[in-house]
Amino acid sequence: MPTIGAGLDQPVAHASVPLAFEGTSRGVLNVAARPGATFEEAELRFLETVGRQLCVAVEGARHLKAERIYNQEARALAALNKGIGESLDAEAVLAAVGHTALEIVRVDRVHILLGSDPRHLTVAHLAGLPTRSCAKARCST
Repeated sequence: MPTIGAGLDQPVAHASVPLAFEGTSRGVLNVAARPGATFEEAELRFLETVGRQLCVAVEGARHLKAERIYNQEARALAALNKGIGESLDAEAVLAAVGHTALEIVRVDRVHILLGSDPRHLTVAHLAGLPTRSCAKARCST
């Protein structure tokens, strides 16, 4: 590679190791050699190993995050199922749905609208942070 840093008098050798995870290339690990030096074969093999380990670590972290999200959704859906199954009261069911939606989607508020005509929906339940329209409808936290 040509000189890329200020104050260098000569070109600097670089090792570029492709970073592939999730089945495709996702980046490059680029390491500059000392000015005037090149990488030895053992150093290049080491950098390839570092690149593979980096990819394994990234994939592991992504899998862990996906597993945590899946487990959180499973717990929330179990709570929703329990809330719906324990009650024949429509208000309690709507409250369980609103609370579960708040947890899963991680939003500030949920509005549950009911009606067969999209032009004439009514607010059946509000959950989460209050809005200005809460004075006119039922709100829960």
